[in-house]
Amino acid sequence: MPNCHVALSNEQNKFSVDEAKFEEISCKMLNYLANDAEITSLSKLNSYDLSKIALNIDILICDDAKIREINKQYRNKDSVTDVLSFALFADSEENRIITDNQIFLGQIIISAETAQRQADEDKKSLEEEIIFLLSHGILHLMGFDHQDEESLEFMLELTRIITSSYEGDLAT
Repeated sequence: MPNCHVALSNEQNKFSVDEAKFEEISCKMLNYLANDAEITSLSKLNSYDLSKIALNIDILICDDAKIREINKQYRNKDSVTDVLSFALFADSEENRIITDNQIFLGQIIISAETAQRQADEDKKSLEEEIIFLLSHGILHLMGFDHQDEESLEFMLELTRIITSSYEGDLAT
């Protein structure tokens, strides 16, 4: 089983976010995905022995203003979004660096404000929405994308599988 390290920062104060809980769940998600041979064979991690490598990600929980600023700066889109994933390892061959048996996959940025609006619309908790966005972001960090309807459906199905495994972790 690969090791993982998740560093989560919460830069918003409008909603309560259990940082330790989401770090733990994110690590469990990474381990789940890394231990599924079929999933990893389809990812950018397919040629690595993940039993000997630690996977690392950074997560930022922020507000709408911050995610809009980041979206504008890095994607040239002046709009709010729910989640951004910067897949450093998956997006570029030259960034596929292993240092001290560790891979830094990249960063996931989630707007708690947008996540809460979406949770309200879908009649679920903020925690459930954040877990959904984390799992989707982690898939992006592993190299999955949704450029067409078929790949979007595949990613959404993987996201549903991952999130259904963590329903018991949602008790606060």
